[in-house]
Amino acid sequence: MKWAFVSTMEGAPWGGSEELWSRAARRLLRAGHEVHASVRFWPVPARQIADLQAAGARLVLRRLDRRKKLNSLAYRLAGGGYVPPVHLDCRRWLERLSPEGVVISQGANFDEWSLFFAEECRRLGLPYAVITQANSLLWTPSDALLERVAQMFLSARRAYFVSQGNWRLLEKQIGEPLPNAEVVFNPFNVAFEARPPWPAEDRPLRLGCVARLEPAAKGQDLLLEVLALPKWRGRDIVVSFAGTGPWEGWLRRYAADLQLENALFVGFVEDVEAFWRDRHALILPSRHEGMPLALIEAMLCGRAAIVTDVPGNAELLEEGMTGFIARAPDATSLDEALERAYARRAALQAMGERAAEAIRRRISPDPAGVFADKLLEAFA
Repeated sequence: MKWAFVSTMEGAPWGGSEELWSRAARRLLRAGHEVHASVRFWPVPARQIADLQAAGARLVLRRLDRRKKLNSLAYRLAGGGYVPPVHLDCRRWLERLSPEGVVISQGANFDEWSLFFAEECRRLGLPYAVITQANSLLWTPSDALLERVAQMFLSARRAYFVSQGNWRLLEKQIGEPLPNAEVVFNPFNVAFEARPPWPAEDRPLRLGCVARLEPAAKGQDLLLEVLALPKWRGRDIVVSFAGTGPWEGWLRRYAADLQLENALFVGFVEDVEAFWRDRHALILPSRHEGMPLALIEAMLCGRAAIVTDVPGNAELLEEGMTGFIARAPDATSLDEALERAYARRAALQAMGERAAEAIRRRISPDPAGVFADKLLEAFA
């Protein structure tokens, strides 16, 4: 079977949103399927993209160049109307390929490339599925865009969401139920039976904030503001910000402006299990989410979590049993949740053990394999 995967991620060469489609694509390759993929060109490609190509996937890179400009001009002069050069190249790629299944993995909900590829699939009569990795009420489509967005999801063979909250929010945004929707889980980067030991020292309370450094989504600035409150300055607590991103410099400067000595920026963490050997709990001050890999990985590693109540974040947790849930993504609510966690810091190890049991009841050891099977069933 011939597959075309489309990643619409534009902000970085790689991210957690790319794990599901790329690992499922590799599963299909190993099963003997023909796999193609359209991704944005980056001067230094992600290692995972190179690995996918080495595994046999045939890649096309979305990049503006002179040839595409000339092709677009010729198309327009021939009476085809104006189509942006890279879009025309992608249109011809789909026409030439004529895949039996197209999987559109959204970098952001309702982004330009998602809409374009979905509309091209409908024009060509190609069956497609959409993967939504995050959603926010702030992204609700305007009246002018609403019909296009609704059709993208309603016409899909399947609409996959990584959380129930994102699915329900999408139905609210388009004003219609999605009978073709279902929830899938992202792959994780720790062993399913991970058991990193509990930190030998109980003091200071060491928290990990594991997320790309993008405060508009991940809310690290809210956590810095909480740590700057007088009561937290006087407490034995340290937060390690693990991750990289375009706003790293800004966040470092903000932490310096607030004169915080208990906020550490530790960069990208390659060995997640080793990271949790030295931390007592996860804290995620997200403004919007899908279903954070960091949360699943922390729970698998036996760590409780402190999260904001945005779609996706709180679905795996039980307040006071496996974590603490801030009512809203603001500094006041986050402070209150952190206060509850601090008051029960002696119970965090037991809560982490319950979290580990709870997450293993919810997810498969092999989410990518499960998703590949779902695709085969949907496009059979």
